[in-house]
Amino acid sequence: MLPLLVVFSLMACITACPGNGLYSGIFKNCYYFFPEAVDFFTAEMECQKMGGHLASANNDEEARMIAEYAVNVFAASNEVREFWLGGYDFDNSGTFNWTVDDNTVDKMWILDRLADSDGQYFCTSSKLWHNKRFASNCFLAKAYVCAVDAPLCTTSAEKSIHEQCPHGFIYIEPFHTCYKFFSNIIRFGEAENSCRNLKAHLLSVRSDFERKFLDGFARDMFPSTVRDFWIGLSSQEIFGIWRWNDHSPLIFHNWASGEPSNNLTDQCALMSKVTSKWSAVNCFKEHAYICALSLDCPTHPKNKVKFIYLFVFLHLMN
Repeated sequence: MLPLLVVFSLMACITACPGNGLYSGIFKNCYYFFPEAVDFFTAEMECQKMGGHLASANNDEEARMIAEYAVNVFAASNEVREFWLGGYDFDNSGTFNWTVDDNTVDKMWILDRLADSDGQYFCTSSKLWHNKRFASNCFLAKAYVCAVDAPLCTTSAEKSIHEQCPHGFIYIEPFHTCYKFFSNIIRFGEAENSCRNLKAHLLSVRSDFERKFLDGFARDMFPSTVRDFWIGLSSQEIFGIWRWNDHSPLIFHNWASGEPSNNLTDQCALMSKVTSKWSAVNCFKEHAYICALSLDCPTHPKNKVKFIYLFVFLHLMN
């Protein structure tokens, strides 16, 4: 049985984050990852210069997403082990607030203060290889993650999802994206052209959450004769450099063991319907495929507060 599809009205446009930001359709934010090690207060001020705040991972789902992104983005830096998030508890009450003032963001309890011998473990950070949030000394130098409201739509016309998704596409709510499953087998380039004719691209898989979700859909939508299908990932431009056709950043991968191969002829990615693992194959082979069209567009910015002057006071008192 297919997962429940949630259909609602929204303002349709394709949202892109300025610079190197990573967009989340679920949280309507652009996330920016900075490996430079600074204290909590400096990190927050740098985020505010961008029009945002330190990221508020106020629930397990957002924390998992940020942790997953961080592992991939910070992978090039051997120095990054922890990074700042936007939680603080300056009165040592045990209840953490966030630097973003938004009534949709709940307060968070953090149980692990580590060894708070100097009474300065008031700020929230996360370790790189898991999504556990913990209290830390605010004056330690760490990498940091900023969250900025995603750009607003420029169109004023609101249409239903049925109107925005091309004919034959289905809408999957968590990703605000329309998908269409094609069981006819064609070459990689032909599949991408087929998607572009529908104003879409071959599927980009942006997180493990999306991978798991689509895995269930693929099993239901494709006939039993289809065992794998094209995704929009290839190294055709520069051998060994894998890129998504829709130009979204490669922040997640699910290669099978030994993949991608070093074979010069294997430059296009295939996803297994059975294991959901990826493999590099010859682009001229013929396979089924999935087209994806993002409809993400936030309609209202979150309410952000100005800088909390207590930060400055504590910084000067240090």
